[in-house]
Amino acid sequence: MRAVFRGAGQDSLSQSRANGDIPYQLEALSPTETRVNVNLLYSLQGPLAQFSRSGLVQDFVRRMIADFGNNVTARLRQPAGQGEPLAQASYKPTAKFFSVRWARIKRWCGRGD
Repeated sequence: MRAVFRGAGQDSLSQSRANGDIPYQLEALSPTETRVNVNLLYSLQGPLAQFSRSGLVQDFVRRMIADFGNNVTARLRQPAGQGEPLAQASYKPTAKFFSVRWARIKRWCGRGD
Protein backbone atom coordinates (compact mmCIF):
# COMPACT_ATOMS: atom_id res chain seq x y z
CA MET A 1 0.00 0.00 0.00
CA ARG A 2 1.24 3.49 -0.85
CA ALA A 3 -0.12 6.86 0.23
CA VAL A 4 0.97 10.47 0.71
CA PHE A 5 0.36 12.93 3.53
CA ARG A 6 0.48 16.51 2.27
CA GLY A 7 0.75 19.69 4.33
CA ALA A 8 1.61 23.36 4.22
CA GLY A 9 1.88 26.20 6.68
CA GLN A 10 3.04 29.73 7.27
CA ASP A 11 4.63 31.32 10.32
CA SER A 12 2.80 34.56 11.10
CA LEU A 13 5.82 36.14 12.80
CA SER A 14 8.54 35.58 10.19
CA GLN A 15 6.26 35.03 7.18
CA SER A 16 8.24 31.85 6.40
CA ARG A 17 6.32 29.23 4.46
CA ALA A 18 6.71 25.47 4.33
CA ASN A 19 5.21 22.84 2.05
CA GLY A 20 5.72 19.14 2.49
CA ASP A 21 4.79 15.70 1.28
CA ILE A 22 5.28 12.50 3.25
CA PRO A 23 4.98 9.55 0.88
CA TYR A 24 4.97 6.20 2.64
CA GLN A 25 4.76 2.57 1.63
CA LEU A 26 3.79 -0.46 3.72
CA GLU A 27 5.82 -3.61 3.07
CA ALA A 28 4.75 -6.94 4.60
CA LEU A 29 7.77 -8.74 6.07
CA SER A 30 5.85 -11.59 7.72
CA PRO A 31 2.30 -12.26 8.95
CA THR A 32 3.07 -10.20 12.08
CA GLU A 33 5.58 -7.63 10.81
CA THR A 34 5.27 -4.70 8.44
CA ARG A 35 7.95 -2.24 7.41
CA VAL A 36 6.86 1.35 6.81
CA ASN A 37 9.14 3.21 4.39
CA VAL A 38 8.76 6.97 4.91
CA ASN A 39 10.21 9.94 3.04
CA LEU A 40 9.80 13.60 3.86
CA LEU A 41 9.96 16.04 0.97
CA TYR A 42 9.74 19.69 1.91
CA SER A 43 10.41 23.18 0.67
CA LEU A 44 10.98 26.31 2.72
CA GLN A 45 10.56 29.93 1.70
CA GLY A 46 11.33 33.07 3.64
CA PRO A 47 13.75 33.67 6.54
CA LEU A 48 13.51 30.06 7.77
CA ALA A 49 15.00 28.89 4.48
CA GLN A 50 18.31 30.53 5.50
CA PHE A 51 18.70 27.94 8.28
CA SER A 52 18.37 25.20 5.69
CA ARG A 53 21.74 26.12 4.22
CA SER A 54 23.53 25.28 7.47
CA GLY A 55 22.06 21.80 7.68
CA LEU A 56 20.15 22.72 10.83
CA VAL A 57 16.76 22.14 9.20
CA GLN A 58 17.90 18.77 7.82
CA ASP A 59 19.01 17.71 11.32
CA PHE A 60 15.68 18.91 12.74
CA VAL A 61 13.73 16.94 10.12
CA ARG A 62 15.82 13.79 10.73
CA ARG A 63 15.11 14.03 14.46
CA MET A 64 11.41 14.65 13.83
CA ILE A 65 11.13 11.56 11.58
CA ALA A 66 13.03 9.44 14.15
CA ASP A 67 10.65 10.59 16.91
CA PHE A 68 7.68 9.77 14.68
CA GLY A 69 9.03 6.27 14.04
CA ASN A 70 9.67 5.67 17.75
CA ASN A 71 6.12 6.77 18.62
CA VAL A 72 4.56 4.54 15.96
CA THR A 73 6.67 1.57 17.10
CA ALA A 74 5.68 2.09 20.75
CA ARG A 75 1.99 2.21 19.84
CA LEU A 76 2.14 -0.85 17.61
CA ARG A 77 3.97 -2.93 20.21
CA GLN A 78 1.17 -2.51 22.74
CA PRO A 79 -1.47 -5.18 22.03
CA ALA A 80 -4.97 -3.80 21.50
CA GLY A 81 -7.11 -3.84 24.62
CA GLN A 82 -4.25 -4.72 26.97
CA GLY A 83 -3.10 -2.30 29.64
CA GLU A 84 -3.52 1.44 29.77
CA PRO A 85 -3.66 3.18 26.40
CA LEU A 86 -0.55 5.19 25.64
CA ALA A 87 -0.90 8.91 26.21
CA GLN A 88 -1.05 11.04 23.10
CA ALA A 89 2.46 12.21 22.32
CA SER A 90 2.95 15.95 22.41
CA TYR A 91 5.41 17.67 20.14
CA LYS A 92 7.31 20.77 21.17
CA PRO A 93 9.04 22.11 18.06
CA THR A 94 10.89 24.90 19.89
CA ALA A 95 12.40 22.48 22.40
CA LYS A 96 13.29 20.10 19.55
CA PHE A 97 14.93 22.94 17.61
CA PHE A 98 17.15 23.88 20.56
CA SER A 99 17.94 20.22 21.23
CA VAL A 100 19.13 19.83 17.63
CA ARG A 101 21.08 23.10 17.86
CA TRP A 102 22.79 21.95 21.08
CA ALA A 103 23.72 18.60 19.49
CA ARG A 104 25.32 20.45 16.56
CA ILE A 105 27.32 22.68 18.93
CA LYS A 106 28.57 19.62 20.83
CA ARG A 107 29.52 17.96 17.55
CA TRP A 108 31.46 21.07 16.45
CA CYS A 109 33.32 21.02 19.78
CA GLY A 110 34.21 17.35 19.31
CA ARG A 111 32.01 16.10 22.15
CA GLY A 112 29.79 13.91 19.98
CA ASP A 113 26.00 13.60 20.12
